[in-house]
Formats: sequence, C-alpha cells, structure tokens
Amino acid sequence: MDGGSSGNNAHTNNGSSGGSNSGSDDGGSAGNNAHTNNGFAGGGNSGSIDGGASGNNAHTNNGSSSGSNSGSNDGGSAGNNAHTNNGFAGGGNSGSIDGGASGNNAHTNNGSSSGSNSGSDNGGSAGNNSHTNNGFAGGGNSGSIDGGSSGNNAHTNNGSSSGSNSGSDDGGSAGNNARTNNGFAGGSNSASIDGGSSGNNAHTNNGFAGGSNSSSGDGGSTGNNAHTNNGSAAGSQSRSDDGGSAGRQASTANGFSGGSNAASIDGGSSGNNAHTNNGSSSGSNSGSNDGGSAGNNAHTNNGSAAGSQSRSDDGGSAGRQASTANGFSGGSNAASIDGAAAGNHASSSNGFAGGANARSLDGGAAGNGAATQNGSATGNNAHSADGGAAGNQAQAGNGFAGGANARTTDGAAVGNQAASFNGFSGGSGSASIDGGAAGQGASSEDGGAIGKLSYTLSGFAGGASARSTTGAAAGNGASTTTGAAIGTNSTSTTGFAGGTSAHTEDGVAIGSNASALPTNAVAIGTGAVAGQANAVAIGAGAVAAAPGAVALGAGSVASEANTVSVGAPGAERRITNVANGVKPTDAVNLGQLQALQKNAYAGIASALALQAPALSVPGKVTLRLGVGSYKDVAALGISVRSTAENGRWSVSGGAGYSTSGGGIATQVGVDMVFP
Repeated sequence: MDGGSSGNNAHTNNGSSGGSNSGSDDGGSAGNNAHTNNGFAGGGNSGSIDGGASGNNAHTNNGSSSGSNSGSNDGGSAGNNAHTNNGFAGGGNSGSIDGGASGNNAHTNNGSSSGSNSGSDNGGSAGNNSHTNNGFAGGGNSGSIDGGSSGNNAHTNNGSSSGSNSGSDDGGSAGNNARTNNGFAGGSNSASIDGGSSGNNAHTNNGFAGGSNSSSGDGGSTGNNAHTNNGSAAGSQSRSDDGGSAGRQASTANGFSGGSNAASIDGGSSGNNAHTNNGSSSGSNSGSNDGGSAGNNAHTNNGSAAGSQSRSDDGGSAGRQASTANGFSGGSNAASIDGAAAGNHASSSNGFAGGANARSLDGGAAGNGAATQNGSATGNNAHSADGGAAGNQAQAGNGFAGGANARTTDGAAVGNQAASFNGFSGGSGSASIDGGAAGQGASSEDGGAIGKLSYTLSGFAGGASARSTTGAAAGNGASTTTGAAIGTNSTSTTGFAGGTSAHTEDGVAIGSNASALPTNAVAIGTGAVAGQANAVAIGAGAVAAAPGAVALGAGSVASEANTVSVGAPGAERRITNVANGVKPTDAVNLGQLQALQKNAYAGIASALALQAPALSVPGKVTLRLGVGSYKDVAALGISVRSTAENGRWSVSGGAGYSTSGGGIATQVGVDMVFP
C-alpha cells in the first residue's frame, strides 16, 4: 500500500518490503520474515521499530542493531548476539547498558567495553577479557576498579595500570608485569609501593625507581639495575642508601654518587668510577674520604682534590694531577705536603708554592718556576733557600732577593739583576759582596755603594757613577782610591776632596773647583789652588804657587817658596791679635816694637842727662845733676867724681833715670893724667 513489496507473502504500508513473509509500515524490510515499523529491518527474521535492524534475527527499538541475533533499545548493537540498551554494543555476544561495548562477548554498564570478553561498569575497558569498574581497562585480560589499566592482564584499583600483566593499587603502573600500590610503576616487571618505578623489573617502596631492574626504598633510582634506599640512584646498576647516585654502576650510602661506577658513603661522588667516603668526589675515577675531589682520577682524604688525577690528604688540591697532604695544591701536576701549591707542576712542603713549576719547602714560592726552602720566593723562576726571593728568576740563599734575576746569598738583593753575597744590593744590576750596594748598576765588595753605577771595593761610594776602592766617594761622579772624595765629580787618590769638582791626589782639596794635586798640597775654598808640593792655599781663590808657600785668605797669593802671604799686591792685610814674641823665632807685634821704641827714647834721654860729667877738682869730690830729653821722653842724671890730690887721676860715676821706664842708665869712668 503506497509502497512496494517484493517476495512471497511480502507486506508493506507506505514503505518497502523485500523478502518472503516480510512486512513494512512506513519503512523498509529486506529478508525472509523481516519486519519494520518506521525503520529498516534487513535480514532473515529481523525486526525494527523506529530504528534499523540488519542481520538474521536482528532486533532494534529506536536504535540500530546490526548482526545475527543482535538487539538494540535506544542504542546500537553491531555483531552476532550483540545487545545494547541506550548505548552501543559492537561485537559477537557483546552487551551494553547506557554505554558502549565493542568486541566478542564485550559487556558494559554506563561505560565502554572494547575487546573480546571485555567488561565495563561506569568506566571503559579495551582489550580481550578486559574489565573495569568506574575506570578504564585497556588490554587483554586487563582489569580496573575506579582507575585505569592498559595492557594484557593489566589490573588496577583506584589508579592506572598500563602494560601486560601490570597491576596498580591507588597508583599507576606502566609496563609488562608492572605493579604498584599508591604509586607508579613504569616498565616491564616494575613494582612500586607508595612511590614510582619506571623501567623493566624496576621496584620501589615509598620512592622512585626508573630503569630496567632498578629498585628504590623510600627514595629514587633511575637506570638499569639502579637501586636505592631512602635516596636516589640514577644510572645503570647504580646504588644508593639514604643518598643519591647517578651514573652507570654508581653507588652511594647517605650521600650522592654521580657517574659510571661512582661510589659514595655519607658524601657525594660524580663521575665515572668516582668514589667518596663522607665527602665529595667529582670526576671519572675520582676518590674522596671525608673530603671533596673533582676531576678525572682525582682522590682526597679529609680534604679537597679538584682536577684530573689530583690527590689530596687532609687538604685541598685543584688541577690536573695536583696532589696535597694536609695542605692545598692548585694546578696541573701541583703537589703540596702540609702547605699550599697553586699552579701547574707547583709543589709545596709545609709552605706555599704559587705558579707553574713553583716549589716550596717550609716556605712560600709564588710564580712560574718559583722555588723556596725555608723562605719565600715570589716571581717566575724565583728561588730561595732560608731567605726570600721576589721577582722573575730571583734567587736567595739565607737572605732576600727582590727583582727580576736578583741574586743573594746570606744577604739582600733588591732590583732587577741585583746580586748580593753576605751583604745588601739594591737597584737594577746592583751587586754586593760582604757589603752594601744601592742603585742601578751599583756594586760593592766589603763596602757600601749607593747610587746608579756606583762602585766600591771595601770602602764607600755614594752617588751616581761614584767610585771608591778602599776609601769613600760621595756624590755623582765622585771617585777615590784610598782616600775620600765628597761632591759631584770630586776626585781623590789617597787624600781628601770635598766639593763639586774638587781634586786632590794625596792632599786636601775642599771647595768647589778646589785643586791640590801636588804632593801634600792643601787647597781650601772655592777655586783655591795649591799648585806646588807642600803648598797651602786657604780661602776662595787663594793661590800658593811656590813649594812650601802659604796663601791665607780669599785672593791671597804666595808666590815665593816657604813664605806666608795673607794678601796680594794691592790687597794687603794686617795681622791682628799677635801675642808678644818669646823665642828668637817668634813674630814681634806692634806693641813690642812700640815698647822697644819707648825704651830707646828713654835711654837717649838718660844719656843726654849724663852727658856732662862732674868737675875734676884735685883732692875733692864733686857732684853733678843733669836733665836730658828726647822725643817727649825726659831723664834725670846724677854723676859723682873724685879727683886725686895731685890731680893726676879721678874716678867718676853716674846714673840716669827716665820716668817713661826703660830702666836706670849708669856710667863709671876713670880719668888719668900722664906726665
């Protein structure tokens, strides 16, 4: 009716009916005994109400049923004997209530079940024989309660289990035969309790184990055959107890071990074959006991060793092949015993060595190639024994050498290329033996030389280019042999020269440009000249030009041998304050001359007073008084005469006296008359 029917006993109303005994109302049925109302029924004995049924004995209400003996209510079923209510069932003998089941014998309630013999309650199961309640089970024989399991024979409760034969309780397991309780197990045969394990045969308790055959107790292990208790082990065959190990075959107890074959007890080791006890060891084949070692083959006991093949006992070593015992060693091949060595190939024993190839024994050496024993050596290739050397290639033995190439033995040398033996040498190129030399190029033997290029043998030379053999030379360019020369460019052989350009041989020259070159000559004063042997010139410009001559005073000239001059022609001088002469060769002063003059005047006056004798009277004695005067000097004279009776003879005498001194003048005489 208003449609089409094709087949024996076929019926249709406003639809299509194709097949023996088929029927259709406002729809289409195709197949023997197929029936449909407002839908489609295709297949023997199929039936459809407001839906579609396709397959022998297929039935559906307001849904779709596809497959022999399939059935559907308000949903879809696909497969032989598949059934669904308000969901989807796909697969032989599958069943679904308010969910979806896909696969032979799959069943689900309010969820999804995918796979042969799978089952799901309010969740999803995917895989043959998989089952889930309020979760997801994916994989053959997998099972899930309030969680998710994925993989053959996977099982989980309130967690996730992924992998064949995996299992999870309140956690997650991923991998074949993986198991977990309240944690995560990832990897074939992995297991986890309150933690996480990842890797084949990985196991953990309250921690994390990541890697094949790894295990963890209250910690974390990562790597094949990694194991840890209360710590972390990362790397193939690594081990950790209460610490952390990272690397192939790394192991640790209460510490950290990182690197292949690394080991740590109560410390940390990082690097292949690294080992440590109560310390830190970092680097391949490094080792540490109660300290820290960093670098390939580094080792330490109670200290720190940093660098490839470094060693440390109770100290610190840093650098390739560095080693130390109770000290510090820093640099490639550095070594230290109870001291500190810093630099490539540096070594120290009870001291400090800093710099490449530096060496120290009970002292301090700083600089490439520096070396010291019981002293200090600072600078490249500096050396010191029981002293101090500072500067490149400086050397000191029981003393101090400071400056590049400085040298000293039992003394002190300061300055580049300075050298000293039992003395002091200060300045570039200075040298001293049993003395002191200070200044660039200064040198001294058993004396002292101060100034650039100064020199002395066993005396003193002070000033640039000063020279002294056994005497003293002070001033730039001053020189002496066995005497003394003081002043710029002063010279002396065996005498003394003091002043700029003063010169003498075995005499004395004092004053600028003073000259006393002849034997035993003396010149004192600016420009004074003693030009002959034994001559003396004292005063500025004084000249003693004759042997034994003496010129006294500025500008005085003594030109005659063995004379003394206190002036010059036209520039005469008086000599004052001359004492009275006593000896015959003493000088006479003016007072003495004046006294002599006064006495002479008194004598003349006295002589005048006695000039006229008393009268001659025979047989009588006569008396005469006289007065004489000369040059304002007066004198009184008294004379007496006695004459014989016969008048043939008389005796007279008198005395004169002057008030000006000079003494008393006397006179005695005899007068005779011959027949």
